[in-house]
Amino acid sequence: MFDDVLETKSLLSGPVKVVASSGITSIILSKIFNSLSTLSSDIELHVKPVSEVSEQLLNENDISIQTLQPTRANLITRKLGEVHCGVYASKDYLNKKGTPTSFADLGNHYLVGDIQTGGLKDKFVNLFGPEIANQIFHLRCDDHSVAWRMVVEGCGIGITHISNGDSEPRVSRILKELPPITYPVWLVTHEEIKDTPRIRFVFDLIAEQFKKV
Repeated sequence: MFDDVLETKSLLSGPVKVVASSGITSIILSKIFNSLSTLSSDIELHVKPVSEVSEQLLNENDISIQTLQPTRANLITRKLGEVHCGVYASKDYLNKKGTPTSFADLGNHYLVGDIQTGGLKDKFVNLFGPEIANQIFHLRCDDHSVAWRMVVEGCGIGITHISNGDSEPRVSRILKELPPITYPVWLVTHEEIKDTPRIRFVFDLIAEQFKKV
């Protein structure tokens, strides 16, 4: 793929707008897009991290990465795989507050994040029951990278991709007996621009590299 790109890099110039959740942006796209710096292309990436990708945001961008399967007919979609999330807290926090051993124990702890977006809230309710909707999130933040930093620094208990959480030595995964929170990940672009070289290149790059990260 990349050899072909080097031969046609003169076509790879101009803006490409990508929208994705803040978690996917900070954890996954940062690893995928690091290869662009080796290609000397003139692509100008505009990356928009959001709490949840909506149809309007998709209309405003060239490519979206989302957890809900699109249903519109004029879109090109590809299922990339799945993301698995777990519950984490810093070791310092757990030493001070204790380690919850059941979902019910979370009521005695500080929770970091936000589950008010539709897809995430529904996923929690399906896994853990309707009482999750009544849990108090003491520190709300729609930006996953900021919320995760709060967890690492000991502000409370939060959720992240298992690959991300397990690689951070300052935190521990808790409630491992609970099923992981699993999301399908869809790559989407508009049918009318799928053959634009710079957009097609970024689309294919994400699809090719996702399984490696």
